[in-house]
Amino acid sequence: MRMHRAVSYAILLFLVYAFSSCNLARMHGRSCEKRLERKGYVARTVTTPTGPRFAWYRDTGKPKLLLLHGYTGTGALQWSKTAKLLRKEYDCVMPDLLSHGKSAKWDTTHAGRSIDDQVAHVILLLDSLGVKAPVPLVGNSYGGGVAARLAELHPERIKHLVIYDGLV
Repeated sequence: MRMHRAVSYAILLFLVYAFSSCNLARMHGRSCEKRLERKGYVARTVTTPTGPRFAWYRDTGKPKLLLLHGYTGTGALQWSKTAKLLRKEYDCVMPDLLSHGKSAKWDTTHAGRSIDDQVAHVILLLDSLGVKAPVPLVGNSYGGGVAARLAELHPERIKHLVIYDGLV
């Protein structure tokens, strides 16, 4: 009887932990999105034949700052606090890279998916948001690799480049 009670208790604790951890992650994501909305950022989705392309964006007339998140992150999760801290100087552009957050998932059945696809994704978002002038660019982790390649392929679009803890 004691063994049965102990097993039942262990299963209950596991289920509480499992469901609360998923909920905590969702709550944190919503908290980051609310932080951006309070500072005037809007969620922008561009629909393409290959799926949605998503970014957080604000246009108050301040200079733009492009922020690229790391692997498994999203623009909101990684950059909402940074955007809040920089709100007096910059309007940040925080895309969700392909296969992250609300952007299109890569079709893994086709070869050729690469960082160049991410670069094309970011350029498409910048163009759709009307960001034509060169922008400072910050990339972290996987986003650092995307940032380096973006600067290499489109130097006319990048004013300054900062990579921290990146792939390069």
